Amino acid sequence: MICKSNSDIAYSSLIFTLVVALIVTIILISSQPEIDTRQKCRFRNGTTGICVQNSKCYVREKFTGLYIGDDCGGSSDLTCCLQEHILPEGIKDFEIHENFNHFRNKKCGIVHRYNHHADRQTHDSEFPWIVSLGHINNHLHLKFTCGGSMISEKYILTTAQSVMPLEPEFKLSVIRLKHSRSSKHEEDRHLDIKEFKIIPHSRFDPINLKNDIALIKLDTEIDFESYKITPVCLPLEKEDKIQHELIAIGKKSRSSRRRPRLLVTQVNNHECAKTLNELKGAANFGNKSGEIIKVDLHLTENQICVYKDSLDSNCQDEHGMPLQSLSTFRGNTIWTQHGILSIDYSSCELPIIYTNVRKYLRWIFDNIEQ
Repeated sequence: MICKSNSDIAYSSLIFTLVVALIVTIILISSQPEIDTRQKCRFRNGTTGICVQNSKCYVREKFTGLYIGDDCGGSSDLTCCLQEHILPEGIKDFEIHENFNHFRNKKCGIVHRYNHHADRQTHDSEFPWIVSLGHINNHLHLKFTCGGSMISEKYILTTAQSVMPLEPEFKLSVIRLKHSRSSKHEEDRHLDIKEFKIIPHSRFDPINLKNDIALIKLDTEIDFESYKITPVCLPLEKEDKIQHELIAIGKKSRSSRRRPRLLVTQVNNHECAKTLNELKGAANFGNKSGEIIKVDLHLTENQICVYKDSLDSNCQDEHGMPLQSLSTFRGNTIWTQHGILSIDYSSCELPIIYTNVRKYLRWIFDNIEQ
């Protein structure tokens, strides 16, 4: 029999006491309610909210104008949100919208022909969702200077500046779709629509071009099958990061009916804004008179900055045109639209800014009637 000394017994007793105390402490801490360390904010009616990323608050549009002060640090990426309206981790605000499944199950983005190594010009019917927006001035002169894309039988996606031109004498007058219905004459392959409703973002900033997005609702649905038109797909994937090669669609030259197809590379928004602010000038923000507008750019997550991989003689493109990529969905290769051309420059070496479509999916779904 081995006998323990009094010191051994005392040491064992101390260890046992410490272990019990640690277990009790852990139980007490775990039973306490979790302390919310997120920054608080307040609505005008006195209700307390929490500062969260815009995409994390499901009903933020409902409370526009109720937010008080600068409690969220003045960041355009944060919003004051009620606790019960904060989305669970991993869930996007557009995924629980009633229009999500309608677009998820829609036939879209069909690839007709594509080989960017063989030809840098688009082919007829390659992107049948692209439309041209015609503006008319006081002298009844019609100019097609902006673009857009069909996302459904009744809705076109474009920029707010395209439907609310910075020059007041110009007014959106006609929407031209190019279809593939059989015809002997080229002019007969255009469908001009003059009855529609414009839906610009309510918080569009014409100076800094924030929230530069709009929908055009057609009075009559387009018979896609009859005109051989398909809509482009919206970016409904779980992953926020764009995983595929990006393609920009350029402006047609006077000598060609075909549009240039341009490979582009996405760059960091902070570095992009820094570059543009250092080299400020020669900016064309949709001003059809060619007037130079100089502003300090502060890009947000709602914008995408890209550089053209190859320089093109026609560097200024049409606002409202889509930024696209090929992706795979349910085993099919499709075209998905990620951006809408918002800001471009006369210099080919400067980056181009697109409105980030994914960040506005909730807004799109909110403003579409099925």
